[in-house]
Amino acid sequence: MGRGCRRIRRAAPPTLISFVSFYRSIGRRLTALMTPARNVLIFHSGALGDVVLSLSVGLAAARIFPQSRVIYVTANQKGRLAAELLGVEHLDIESGWPALHGEGELPEHVARCLAKTHTVISFLGAGGQWTKRVTAAGADGMRFIKLSTRPSADYRASLTTFWQSELKAAGHTALAAGLDQIVKLIQTRGLRLPGKPERNSSNSVVVHPGSGGVSKCWPLAGFLELAGMLRKSGRAVTLVIGEAERDRWDPAQLEALASTGTLCEPASLLQLAQLLSSAGGYVGNDSGPSHLAGVLGVPSVVLFGPTDEAVWKPLGPKVATLSAIPMQGITPASVLMSLAACQR
Repeated sequence: MGRGCRRIRRAAPPTLISFVSFYRSIGRRLTALMTPARNVLIFHSGALGDVVLSLSVGLAAARIFPQSRVIYVTANQKGRLAAELLGVEHLDIESGWPALHGEGELPEHVARCLAKTHTVISFLGAGGQWTKRVTAAGADGMRFIKLSTRPSADYRASLTTFWQSELKAAGHTALAAGLDQIVKLIQTRGLRLPGKPERNSSNSVVVHPGSGGVSKCWPLAGFLELAGMLRKSGRAVTLVIGEAERDRWDPAQLEALASTGTLCEPASLLQLAQLLSSAGGYVGNDSGPSHLAGVLGVPSVVLFGPTDEAVWKPLGPKVATLSAIPMQGITPASVLMSLAACQR
């Protein structure tokens, strides 16, 4: 090769994969332009009680956007529960959606879903990168609404009221007004599983002695004494436990529970909801099952210690709370009296 000549490097030819990815993205955008955006996505990765509280927002969204598909993107069992109670759809948050936290191409089903989405309501604590990816993949003009899962430390009203203030501050006044109406509806009538009667005359009482946090639990001795009192009054008692309680308590404690009633460990959240819906009363700590019992309209007594009942009291038409620090200050007799008042 003569002096002064330069070797010219040719750019590598596009690969088949890059062509396919390019035309797929073009195809998704063309489809989105030809198909009106109808999806409202609600992202939630919290515990059961947090998701149950958010059902008020999901139902408000369904009322505000009656021609849209409201879709909960959450853990599979919680999504199925939301679908049963609200008549919405659900997607498993672990199925492709974690890709939003990365930088690679989104799975096909995630990208298609977002391209048809006009509103996202997020209860996730995800950072700016996640938000940017969701917004970029959504339909043109997509609304992105972020709601807190915890209010400020000095806040002393219900979490749903806090959400209303967040919505108003962000200019989403219609959704804020819709949420206000839905909360009033749940406080008056509760929610019902399909096929369940509005009123339940059962004399059975479900007791959930556990919680996600040990500090939020009334002493086990209190629950054992209460169960004995309920049985003496002719009530059938079902004691519900989950994986956390089975891991926390030794065999002797579990045996003590079994001796005071029927010990039950539901296989799914829907099974738990069915059990609660069939009960005539409920007693538990500040926990997910307590929130579920409340919205289902079951006469419920919820026991509080370190958490603020003004913020975390379950929604529902027949919910009473008792609180004390330490929680030993709550007596079984006072719980029994409160339950009787709820059932009138």
